[in-house]
Amino acid sequence: MRPEVLDLLACPACASLLELSAEERKESEVLSGELTCSACGASYPIVQGIPCLLPPKLSGREKHIYMPMLAYYNAYSSIMDRCYHNPVIAYMRRVEDACIRLTEPRGRVLDIGCGTGRQTLLLAARL
Repeated sequence: MRPEVLDLLACPACASLLELSAEERKESEVLSGELTCSACGASYPIVQGIPCLLPPKLSGREKHIYMPMLAYYNAYSSIMDRCYHNPVIAYMRRVEDACIRLTEPRGRVLDIGCGTGRQTLLLAARL
């Protein structure tokens, strides 16, 4: 996570400002640490450079839904693009890439649903 991204984020619980506490850095990027809400005190970990902005306390139902999805994604995310060649998904990726190229977005982009990062890399190449 780059510290300048902090200006684009707000606490998911109360929409207040977040404060950054870095534990590990690599050049200008924060690899591990924590974001803490200045108003409600909620904290969100930064792991491998990615802030986890999930609610600090998941309800029983949310845990039941979220935790299996997290386990699945963590297990398969590194090989997903190489191993799963679904024609519908491949088509949608081409459409999404075309939209990015046609709209020519510039400047800062916060990709909050980045998946494996394919489109994040495409957006970064356009800067």
